[in-house]
Amino acid sequence: MLLEEMTELNTVEFDCSLTPDDAVGKPSLVVFCDASKQTFGACAYLRWLLNTGAFVVKFVAAKSRVTLLKELSIPHLELQAAVMASWLANSIREEIRFDFESVQYFSDSRVVIARIQEPSCSYKPFTSVRVVRDTVSIGSKLMDELSNSAKCC
Repeated sequence: MLLEEMTELNTVEFDCSLTPDDAVGKPSLVVFCDASKQTFGACAYLRWLLNTGAFVVKFVAAKSRVTLLKELSIPHLELQAAVMASWLANSIREEIRFDFESVQYFSDSRVVIARIQEPSCSYKPFTSVRVVRDTVSIGSKLMDELSNSAKCC
C-alpha cells in the first residue's frame, strides 16, 4: 500500500506561479491560525479575482510548531498561533513582490480576538510580550469566521 502511494506521488503537480493568467487587480493575503494541545501553526494563501468573476486561491506558505513539554493552556497556544500568523504575514509582505488589496487574518479563537482588543495595560506578562510586540499588526482584522467557529477556549 505504501509503495502504491509513493508511485502516485509521481503524478502530483504543483503550479509554480502564484499569479493566474486571467487574474484581475491585486490579490488579498489570507492568513489562518489555530492551535491544539500538541501543536500550533499558521498558513497563508493568495486570493485572486479572475476576469470571469470567480476567485482562485494559491497556497503561499505555512509554519507550525510542536508545543513544549510543559503544558500550556489552549488560550496561550492560540495566542502563539496568532503571533505566528502575524510573523508569517509580515515575512510574506517583505519577500513577495505583490501589492496586496487587503490582508485578512482568521482564527477560531474568541479568546485571541478578545485579548487583541483589550487595553494593553490589562495584559499579564505572557500575553503582553506577544500581543504588544507582534500581534498589534493584526489589530481588529483577526476575524472569527472559520467554519469551526463553535470552538471557544
